[in-house]
Amino acid sequence: YDRLWAVCQDLDIPVNGHGGVGSPEYPPFKSSTILHIQELTFYTRRPLVWMLLSGVFERFPGLKYVLTEAGGGWLGAFGQQLDGLIKNVKAGSQGELRFTDEMAPPRLASEYIYENVYLGVSMPSRFDVANRDVVADGHWMWGSDYPHDEGTHPFTRECIRLALEGVPTDEKRKLLATNCAALYDFDMKAMDRAAASVGPLVEELDAPLTELPPDPNMAVARAAATDVEDRRMID
Repeated sequence: YDRLWAVCQDLDIPVNGHGGVGSPEYPPFKSSTILHIQELTFYTRRPLVWMLLSGVFERFPGLKYVLTEAGGGWLGAFGQQLDGLIKNVKAGSQGELRFTDEMAPPRLASEYIYENVYLGVSMPSRFDVANRDVVADGHWMWGSDYPHDEGTHPFTRECIRLALEGVPTDEKRKLLATNCAALYDFDMKAMDRAAASVGPLVEELDAPLTELPPDPNMAVARAAATDVEDRRMID
């Protein structure tokens, strides 16, 4: 795919990966759906692993890879795991396997993740937000997952207030709007009228949410998750 990566880099076109892309066709078992759900994480992360370990970002340092609808809090530990593999390869061995230095990319996976990866985090939790520095400033974007049933609607404001509590106002604006607009070259002025009509207002988002709405959906509980175990239990 190097010719494709070269064009995307030259034209500054982000490459977008979506949760579950590349998963196989499952046989008609009664359990096929839950087998698919169980394996979604693997297939979601697989394209990123290939790009990291095959040297795509080394050959195309300006390439932008956007990982969407896959959370984000997990990525730091995942990158460290790949870093360990790369270090072992460079040291010459991984268990009984033997390697030469050129089999691994020159830099650590976490470095490529920080510089080349963008996160479109659907229904982010506090845990996801707290770990947003796994990617560079400007590379993290909030998402609602609208109109899916598991999305934030109709409690989007509540989800934002929970997940982004304590984040400075200027950074909230970046996470909710301007990071995405910059990446995809949206015309913010053209969107002002719609933004003015739907809000939400800065004052509302800066106010901590002290009481959950009646009958909150799963996205509200997810937004309040503060660690990986909380989010795993909810997901």
